[in-house]
Amino acid sequence: MLSRRRLPLSRLDFQATGRRSPWLGLLLCALAAAVLLDQIARWQLAAEQGRALQTEAARVAALQQRLAHQQAAAQPAPRDPRLLAAQAKQALALSPVLAALESHWQPRLALLKLDLSLEGNQLALSLEARSLDDVLALLAALASDARFVQPKLLSYASKQDASVSPKPIQATLEMRWETAP
Repeated sequence: MLSRRRLPLSRLDFQATGRRSPWLGLLLCALAAAVLLDQIARWQLAAEQGRALQTEAARVAALQQRLAHQQAAAQPAPRDPRLLAAQAKQALALSPVLAALESHWQPRLALLKLDLSLEGNQLALSLEARSLDDVLALLAALASDARFVQPKLLSYASKQDASVSPKPIQATLEMRWETAP
């Protein structure tokens, strides 16, 4: 049975009337649009940076290629076999001298400079030692070796700026060497 109560006709309106705007929905749409615009701007910036990097990489590759061509052009032509043989002979001539010098070397010595001259078979050593006795011991060992002729002590001095005691000695030795003992 139907209820006796009737609904007023004003409440049975089937057409929607104007409602208040959903502010929260509009706010979220605006926020989404702002984020979308920001992402588009970032994408464009990244694309520009990528193009700039590609341009820079192409410039660097061209520069490297140009440098490689310049270096290839600057390299000397193949050398004369006689010149290569003479250089090999010089290198072999120094090997026995260096081996002989190494056989007399002591751990308390430090080599600062080694000057070898093939003309006149001259050898000059600049070294640093813990004491003058170490320098003199090396000089005596070289004098006893027949491969070294007239080893002499040119100069020596104590290192002034050293913070250790006793102060290290810097010395210069000079000698000639014989090619065959």
